[in-house]
Amino acid sequence: MLLETSNFFVRTHRSYIANIHFAKRIIRKDGYLLVMDEQTQLPIINENVDLIIQMINQ
Repeated sequence: MLLETSNFFVRTHRSYIANIHFAKRIIRKDGYLLVMDEQTQLPIINENVDLIIQMINQ
């Protein structure tokens, strides 16, 4: 779910929020992970995978 005040922050998981401008790719490894600029990997809940893919491709 997107935060109401922003179009580039996304909640990837219950405990994680990411700035989509710094996201590089999504990998599947024991679930889905969002890889950020500095190789930080954030878990993604299955319900948000399609939304995050769309946001990265924009």
